[in-house]
Amino acid sequence: MARDRISLELLNAYADGELDSASAARVARAVAADPALAARLASLQDLRAAVAGLAPEPDQVPEPAPAAPRGRRLARLGAVAAVAALVLGAGLLLAPDAATDHAAGDPVAALVARHDGGLAQDMAGRAPSDWSARIVPLMAATGLTLVQEQELEDGTRHAVFTGRNGCRLSLFAQPRPADPTADGLALETRDGVLSATWQAGPAEYVLIARAMDQVRFATIASSLKAATRAERGDRTDLLAALDGARQRCLA
Repeated sequence: MARDRISLELLNAYADGELDSASAARVARAVAADPALAARLASLQDLRAAVAGLAPEPDQVPEPAPAAPRGRRLARLGAVAAVAALVLGAGLLLAPDAATDHAAGDPVAALVARHDGGLAQDMAGRAPSDWSARIVPLMAATGLTLVQEQELEDGTRHAVFTGRNGCRLSLFAQPRPADPTADGLALETRDGVLSATWQAGPAEYVLIARAMDQVRFATIASSLKAATRAERGDRTDLLAALDGARQRCLA
């Protein structure tokens, strides 16, 4: 079977063990005959192992979402698979539940304080700036709206996004010398604070949230990394993945 006849949705269902025996056999034959397809399947399986490392803490178990119809669920799984290559290719670093608290001198601690304090300016009657305009559609796909935006005294840009169910994220863009070798995405959880850090051009981005479903947070972070690194083109898969990753915040 030619590789282009195996859709991402079908490959996802195969990786999840959701196919009937005949369909699974068809996919298995195609994977055996196509090294590139086999590599894609391996990436999906690696992603599932990585996501397993982001399991919520025992006291932060999200409410189960209602089951989606099978067709819609497969479409969403396919979209998440599109993000898989991005996450794995970015060198995703997982550091759940680090033992060290955010110290006073930790730069992330200062950003957490700004996240908790919010901004004086809201978006009432104002259009998003150029830097946030590319991010707004991605956030909207996962149910989040830009409510505050400000440029701080050191040139750092800070945008705040909120959802209808208590979710709140801050995205910071801090001026930094461009580093073509900085291609990773670092995720951490500390004392209920989720943070993601990546470099894109002459800026270091930090995404911060509290009490959010960790898989949803990782999906948002990887999608924002793609957007800020000017990876243009059709974003249908990214948007669908963000929609499929919606979960109530845990606060």
